[in-house]
Amino acid sequence: MKIIIKIISGIIIFLVISGIINSIKNNIPKGVQNSNIENNQMGLSLEKKPIQPTVSSEPTKADLILRDIKYGSDARNTMNVFIPKGSKNDTPFILFLHGGAWVSGDKNDIALVQLALGMEGVASAAMNYRYASDRVHYQELMSDVNSAVRYIVGHGNDWNIDTNKITIGGISAGAHMALLYAYHYDQEDSIRSVISLAGPTDLTNVDFLNGAILLKLINGANNMVGAKYEFGKPVPVQFKTASPVQYVKNIPTLIIHGTADIVVPYTQAELLNTTLQRKNYIHELMTIDGANHDLGLSNQVTAKKITDQVVNWVKKY
Repeated sequence: MKIIIKIISGIIIFLVISGIINSIKNNIPKGVQNSNIENNQMGLSLEKKPIQPTVSSEPTKADLILRDIKYGSDARNTMNVFIPKGSKNDTPFILFLHGGAWVSGDKNDIALVQLALGMEGVASAAMNYRYASDRVHYQELMSDVNSAVRYIVGHGNDWNIDTNKITIGGISAGAHMALLYAYHYDQEDSIRSVISLAGPTDLTNVDFLNGAILLKLINGANNMVGAKYEFGKPVPVQFKTASPVQYVKNIPTLIIHGTADIVVPYTQAELLNTTLQRKNYIHELMTIDGANHDLGLSNQVTAKKITDQVVNWVKKY
């Protein structure tokens, strides 16, 4: 199962990079140190630097890149932070969660995405979180996200960002976590909008669960919820309590999903969209016709449309 997860994650990462790299490699911000997209697999060198408190709203003079910042006690509780040159205390911020079926993936997968967002004036963090296991379930994952959010809020002045304008987003499993946190676990109302890229929204849906069995991804979902789904048997209640669609609230929600997704079917996006429509909550569904779980990001035009949509959403809300 882990091999399949890594293959799927690798394909997504490769396509994300392929779709974005051509639009940024000739326009690297001068403040980014040691960046070499041609020679660096991640396309972005993230260096550890001490955090220097910023007591005014003077624009940041150079890109601030912070790598492996500890936000919690677990070895996986680290984040990469990118504050673009020119940031002020009204600069929007997005916390991004990687995918990997809750049991794989890494924050470094998001490096080029952070660079692309930074070039549009959006500051960001990409966080690692504990992998789901027989001892780590969605409650622990939500605790990790909460610790990361609190760390970001606590360092808003240091980083010269607007902590009243934080978006949370993710891809695949990371999108599920972003939605669940924004809707149900953000007790301090720190999150102002949420973005789902190909994320599961209703884990009780048997089509999604049976597909996960066929793709040998079900163990990740079982570990995450803390229960076991078996084909043809009732869905354990834990799958319902771990479903973002059960907790929707009026927080601006951007859903981006491909109609040909075989890992997380497009119906998952439709289910959330319908629920938000019924409640008249602020949201938008961006449909990528014919795209699989990679969202069609290998196409530069599609990649730009998605990037522009994400940037506009973060800045608007």
